[in-house]
This record gives sequence, structure tokens and C-alpha cells, in this order.
Amino acid sequence: MSWSIKNFIPYLALLAFAPTVGIAQVSESRLSTYFDASYYAYEEPNVMTKKSSIPLIGLGVGYTSAHNYPISVNASINLGQTAYEGTGTTNNDPLYILKGEISKQIAISPLSVKFGYGLRYLYDDWGIKKTTTNYDTYDRSSLYSYIFASFTRKLKANQFVTFKLKTLMNGKQKIFIDHVNAYQKTSMTQKRGFGIDVEWAMSEQLSLFAESWKIKESEPDAKDYGLIEPENTTIQLGFRHRF
Repeated sequence: MSWSIKNFIPYLALLAFAPTVGIAQVSESRLSTYFDASYYAYEEPNVMTKKSSIPLIGLGVGYTSAHNYPISVNASINLGQTAYEGTGTTNNDPLYILKGEISKQIAISPLSVKFGYGLRYLYDDWGIKKTTTNYDTYDRSSLYSYIFASFTRKLKANQFVTFKLKTLMNGKQKIFIDHVNAYQKTSMTQKRGFGIDVEWAMSEQLSLFAESWKIKESEPDAKDYGLIEPENTTIQLGFRHRF
């Protein structure tokens, strides 16, 4: 099933339990920056894994407008290295993740709620080399577009917990295999997937976070090589420091 109105049902069900709705007010615009470090793992069950050999390092910036219905914009970049295990192994493969989100906030007592749209671009700089069993490697990229709803509950002063539910609208996986005999660069379309993020702010500066994706098997590749992107999961676990 591709993206449709059915994907909104979990969000609407959660809103049904909210007792009151009010206007979210921000007296002045806010600009924030943060640093994070995280463990990264990508898995195609019974096929392969890619895991961070050293923590991913990230930088991000966020902006919240100042009016009755605030709009927030966030952008981040993560850099690191991964180790591959599947048909042999490889190590020290550079990885880059870029993410941008825009959302609109309302206040629903006792929760603060945002609805938004996001883009996530990942580049796995895996090629051109050989695995330990002499298989060719190749660069890979993925682009997810998604909608989300986030729910924040304040615990104490400067402490909160946020849950974010993400629904994939469209995914595009590209593989750069021009250097392999009889192949050219090709791509696969991904139509189904979801994600869940959790952040626990222990203070105004420090928080722990977990981000995840579960993506269903892709359509066959555009060049009709018979290639697919198998069902896969991604997780990131780390800490974040705000300045």
C-alpha cells in the first residue's frame, strides 16, 4: 500500500485523547544550535549490516518563529564511518546524513504537538573497492521524504520527552555500480515505511535520543537488472548538547 489518508489514522487517534486545544504562543523567535554523537546501524536481515565503527558526529541548527502558531525549521548533518558485514567485510567506509524538517506547532494540553514534513538524504561512500571475499563494492544513496507528528510532554523545568511518528511518502535508493561489468547506475523506488524517534531532555543543554526507520522492500530497479532494496531497518542512538 502506497501513502494515503490511512497513514494519518495513528495521528488522529492520538489527538482524540487530547482534552483541550489551545494556541501555541512564542513571544520571540528562537535560534538554537546543537552538537550530537551517535551509534548508527543499518540492517538488511539475512543479507548485510552496516554499523558505525566510530560514533557519528553531528551538527544542527533550529529556528522557531515568533507568532501565535509558530513554525519551526531544523537542519542537521552527521558524519562518520561504518563497517560492512555480508559478502565478506569492509571497514572505514565514510557515511554522510543530511536532514531537514519544517513543522507547525499547536498546543494540546497536556502535550505540545507539531505536524511537519521532512527530507533525509544519506550517502554511503562504500566504493570503489573489494570486500574480504573479493566482491565489488559501490556507493549508495537514499532520499526519504516523509510526514511526521511529534508529541512533547514537559516533565520538570527544562526537562521533557518527545515522541515523533514518521510516515514515508517516497524513498529513492540509488546505487552507483558503473565500474562493475555489465551494470550502470540505477535506482529503486521505496513506497512503504515508518519511523519512530524519541528524545529525553535531562536538562536545558543535554538530551538522549533514538531515531529509527523500518522500510519495506523496494520496487525492482529502474534498469531492469532484477535488483531490489530488501526490507531494512536503521537506528541511531546518542546524546545531544545544545548551545
